[in-house]
Amino acid sequence: MKNLFLLFAALLLIIVGFVALPQTASAQCPSGWNGPLTTNITVPTTPPCTITIEYCWFLSPGGILFTNVTGYSFFDPNCFIAFFINPLRDDIILTSLLNQLNGLYPTLIPPCGSYSAMTFTLERAVCKYIENDSAKQVMYVKNCTETGVCRSTWSVCIDYSEVNPKIVRTFIGKTLDGSSECPDEFPIIPLNPPDGWKSPCFMDKCQ
Repeated sequence: MKNLFLLFAALLLIIVGFVALPQTASAQCPSGWNGPLTTNITVPTTPPCTITIEYCWFLSPGGILFTNVTGYSFFDPNCFIAFFINPLRDDIILTSLLNQLNGLYPTLIPPCGSYSAMTFTLERAVCKYIENDSAKQVMYVKNCTETGVCRSTWSVCIDYSEVNPKIVRTFIGKTLDGSSECPDEFPIIPLNPPDGWKSPCFMDKCQ
C-alpha cells in the first residue's frame, strides 16, 4: 500500500512539474532534481525582516525527500546575521520548505497512521560567502567550493485527525559529510560595499 502511494505521488509530481512549474529545469540544480524554488522566511527582528531561501528538491524511488539549500538572499545584513546565529535555523528552514512543497504537491507527504512517515533530508553547504549586487540592492549567500555538507534528517507525515491538518515531524539526526577548512568567523560586511564585493568564505556550522 505504501509503495502504491509513493508511485502515485511520484507520477503526480512528474505531471505537475511539467504543467505547473516549467521553470524548474535549471542548471542550478543537479540533473534529475527539481528547482530551484524560492521561499521567504520572516525573521522576528524589530521590525521583522525577510530572508529568501533558494533550494532544489528530489523524491527518490525509495520515497526519501531530499532538499538542498543552494543559497540565500537578503536586503539587510543585520537580518541575515539574526537568522544565521539562530540555533534553530535548520528547523525554521525545514518548516518553510515543507509548507511550500505540501502546498504545491498535496500528495507528496503521506498521512500519519495508515502509511509510514516519509524521510525528509535537508542538505546545506557548511562553507559560504556573501556577494553584493548593488543594481538589485540585494546580497546573496552562495556556496564555496569546499565539499562539506550538513545533512539533517526528519520523518514527516500529515495528521488529518485535526480540524486543520498539520505536518508532524520527528528529528532523526544530523551528520557532516565531507570536509571544510572555512574560517569559523562571520565576515565583516562593509557599510556600503561596492558592486560585486565578495566576503571571504566562512563556516556555517553543522550543529
